Amino acid sequence: MTPWQRLHSIVEERIDQLGATRDGLHARGGPSPAWIRALKDREGSATVKQAKSLLDLDAVMGWNAGTSRGLINDDRKGWTKTALDAEAYDLVHTNLPAPLVAPEAKGKLSKEERDIRTIQTQVAAGLRAMSAADRQKAMREIVRILGF
Repeated sequence: MTPWQRLHSIVEERIDQLGATRDGLHARGGPSPAWIRALKDREGSATVKQAKSLLDLDAVMGWNAGTSRGLINDDRKGWTKTALDAEAYDLVHTNLPAPLVAPEAKGKLSKEERDIRTIQTQVAAGLRAMSAADRQKAMREIVRILGF
């Protein structure tokens, strides 16, 4: 998987986690839906021309400025699968301020779905606060409890 394909995958998971749409994120200043879809087909390093769109993506994803560009340009060849998975997990499950959640999702979520998202956010915050080893143990226990 190329860095661009990995970014695309993380972005798509993040959009789903937010209960948002590409159009909804674009309406809040994010890149166009077509630009997001095209991420998986890009190659090479992120360019200066792409910098603004990547910063806009960071903003609507709730990430620190430069996160997307770092996912593309920073060398992760020596990273283990566990480290890459943990990074992706953190980016997908980072707590996002409510105003960036697409308005079309707000009215469609049932109370149970809102409760589940609240629990997901709390669990993700707790996992981020743990050491990598403790986080892996906790994730294994969660998977065991849920029966996956």
